Amino acid sequence: MADGVENNAAGRGSAVPKAYIDLVRTLSHQLRTPLSTIIGFADMMESELFGALGNPIYREYAADINRAGRSILDSVDDLFDTARFERFQSSERDFRHLIELAPDLICICREGVIELINPAGASMLGVWPVDILIGRKFIDFVHPEYHDMVGGTIQDLVAAKLRIPMKLNHSETSGVDVEMAALPYRDERDNDTGAVMLMARDVTERNRALRTVAAREENLRMVMNAVADGILTIAENGNIEMANAAVEKMFEHRNGELVGGNIAALMPGLGPGDDGIATLASFIGVTREVSGTRKSGTVFPIEVAVSEMHIGGARRLIAAVRDITVRKSFEGRLRHMATRDSLTGLANRNLFNERLEVAIQRCNDQGSQIAVCYIDLDQFQNINDAFGHEVGDAVIKAAGERLQDCIRPNDTVARVGGDEFHIIIDGIACTDEAHDLAARSLSALSIPYNIDGQEIYSSASIGVGIFPDHANSASDLMRNVDTAANAAKRGGRANYRFYTKRMSEEVHRRVTIGHELRRAMERDEFTLFYQAKVDLASRLIVGAEALLRWNSAALGPVSPEEFVPIAEETGLIVPIGEWVLTTACMDAAKWPSPAGRPIQVGVNLSALQFYQGDLISVVRHCLDASRLDATRLDLELTESMLIEKPAETIRALRELKDHGISISMDDFGTGYSSLSYLTRFPLDTLKIDRSFVINLPQDNDAAVIARAIVGMAKQLDLHIVAEGVETDDQVAFLGGLGCHVGQGYLFSKPIPNQEFVKLIPTAARLAFPPVQLSRRRSTNRPPTGRGT
Repeated sequence: MADGVENNAAGRGSAVPKAYIDLVRTLSHQLRTPLSTIIGFADMMESELFGALGNPIYREYAADINRAGRSILDSVDDLFDTARFERFQSSERDFRHLIELAPDLICICREGVIELINPAGASMLGVWPVDILIGRKFIDFVHPEYHDMVGGTIQDLVAAKLRIPMKLNHSETSGVDVEMAALPYRDERDNDTGAVMLMARDVTERNRALRTVAAREENLRMVMNAVADGILTIAENGNIEMANAAVEKMFEHRNGELVGGNIAALMPGLGPGDDGIATLASFIGVTREVSGTRKSGTVFPIEVAVSEMHIGGARRLIAAVRDITVRKSFEGRLRHMATRDSLTGLANRNLFNERLEVAIQRCNDQGSQIAVCYIDLDQFQNINDAFGHEVGDAVIKAAGERLQDCIRPNDTVARVGGDEFHIIIDGIACTDEAHDLAARSLSALSIPYNIDGQEIYSSASIGVGIFPDHANSASDLMRNVDTAANAAKRGGRANYRFYTKRMSEEVHRRVTIGHELRRAMERDEFTLFYQAKVDLASRLIVGAEALLRWNSAALGPVSPEEFVPIAEETGLIVPIGEWVLTTACMDAAKWPSPAGRPIQVGVNLSALQFYQGDLISVVRHCLDASRLDATRLDLELTESMLIEKPAETIRALRELKDHGISISMDDFGTGYSSLSYLTRFPLDTLKIDRSFVINLPQDNDAAVIARAIVGMAKQLDLHIVAEGVETDDQVAFLGGLGCHVGQGYLFSKPIPNQEFVKLIPTAARLAFPPVQLSRRRSTNRPPTGRGT
């Protein structure tokens, strides 16, 4: 195809540059060669040149591969069609446009030195901007393990004329796996033949996926060989397509003898042919007991669990078969049923409590230890709401099975509630054993569940307690384990925590704080402090952030980091937030305006206040009641609040801005939003979080981040406020970058309204000259966080 492009261009008298043709030919070859191999191999499989395909599933796989390969090949033909490149030529697009747009690394080197590299290449190397790569040796970006492969020079790659797997260095990761090819490059303008064009494709994820698939297949093979239960795969006509060693032994058949036979021969009670498969299909999602028949004719009881899968449009049933002869004859079957959870078959609460009491008594008698884990699936109700209770039940069953796989033979897993499990780790020699089991359980429960062909993600919060270290009785132990599990949830979920006495103290204090918060407004215990925002150019106060403080009559001063999250959990943040907004507007309305320059007040908003309350009406009422000009009110929101419900947020923010109110993004850089959101939301101000300011200007990494944030904000025409300013050097550095306003202990700590009013006219004198200020960071600052 590439030759066709060259000939066609030559015939018209306006030849496409040779480097352009070489690039197209190489890209086409790199795509066509593996595709042709795949299609040819699939053809041979379908034609059974390697031998008969006994399993029809393999033939379906080969057909699917063939169709997919030919479809991709058609796309390649279209992509490199001659007319497409003639359009590029007619629109004066040369090979450099193609290089710039290419998703792979394309680099032109002369004597090993980079002369041109595309943005995708710079991104692959983790270096930005592209220009700083020009003039550097490409070999410096080749992982040291592969230097010998290229013989110290990239000219060896040209001679190889092959795609060579290797690894490139990356500035932030351990390296990037690539497939690299090289070809001579001639610049049509100077006819220089000493240059080389390198092309590298990132195959890191592909290699990782291949390793994962290989490991998974090997693990599956080992599991199938080691599993004690019989496993059968059955086609829709009832014929057995696969049987493991356990089921062959169970039914007294030789290796491979069951394959091709009908399931009715093993389980006559199902009925023949289609009747049998229909009956077996009704077992999906449940475990059934039926009669099995061995080759000798012996009838015995078996337990069958059935699931289904779809391959190539055909349904297959997977039956797990267990010989339950011993269990059926066990005299305690009635007790077994009374002490087992009906859904999972695990111990229920009654059996768990019984075994826990026995284990504790053994500890008391022998001076040994046990551990108990409380496992709560995170946000399980969302699974029920989204997929239904049947899927939820399947997840519960799978979770129980995974926990069973994590424990030792003498341990107990119990399902004690809807999505709650308990584990008794009996007879531990040290707490490390409990740590290991908790970690294994956490890992097992984080793997996606495949329920009826759909992946469902979940995680768990785990609390762990040790007897007798953490309790003197079973009831105390379970209460403390529950406390530890709740601490794990508050810690972000998907983790485990060991019980400590401090957890109980924290629970008691949280309950007390929640109780006292309900009376705080009635008792007029809240106050507002204000921290000045100083214009870095004029050295004048231009605004202040309102910060909530609580001096409880019962508890004394309580940190906002402690009571604000509790207020949000209880919903009290909505009335408290309304009080803050009202008070801040009232105070700001009375502030003086030095030199005729009004001072703006900033108020933090909670997510609940923003989404649940009638915020627009509340803001209007506060402005009307205080007679504060709307332009003097600045509402500060965090990144996470902005992206939680973007459409609703944009509408609300625009309505607020229509009233003249300004909007700030607080703590920028500490959230997880996409930078694209900055262009969508009607923001006025970007506040750089103190964590990016504290080490300026000495810390080079912090300086780079600060430059990037300020530069981006300036491009978006946003006002820039830096938080946590504590030294004169930081003021000079931030001012030099173009930051407009500073806020921090260098200018003023948070102070009551009366003190802030006195500070306003003297701010320039107090803050400067620098000789009146300490260059040391203050060590007497309150906790940071929302509302502080």
